[in-house]
Amino acid sequence: MSNNKIIKKIQEGAYVEEQLQEFLEINNVFVLSNAMKEIVKHQYKTDAIINRLIEISKYRGDLHILVGVYTIGHLAIATLLKLGFEKEELECYRSLDEYEKNIVLKLEEGYDYVI
Repeated sequence: MSNNKIIKKIQEGAYVEEQLQEFLEINNVFVLSNAMKEIVKHQYKTDAIINRLIEISKYRGDLHILVGVYTIGHLAIATLLKLGFEKEELECYRSLDEYEKNIVLKLEEGYDYVI
């Protein structure tokens, strides 16, 4: 299935919850961002999803840009925060410098407007 079809499927809610975990394995920032938004919307948390979000949180380089300075890794951390994790308990957040922490907080605040 093409990435565009997957994104459409996510946006239309035409998936079963277990598929969100599968979508997190697709290496496309727009598939990932749409899947993350649905995960937050439905507060869908499994150990596998949490672990994958932590893994994705490392994707903060040029290859993982969503828009401007915002990367899929920053969005993954914001997603964890939106799922109820505290900043202090997330090593992926604590390890960021102040600039990147600010990026994550801006994404968390404007989460509904993320691509």
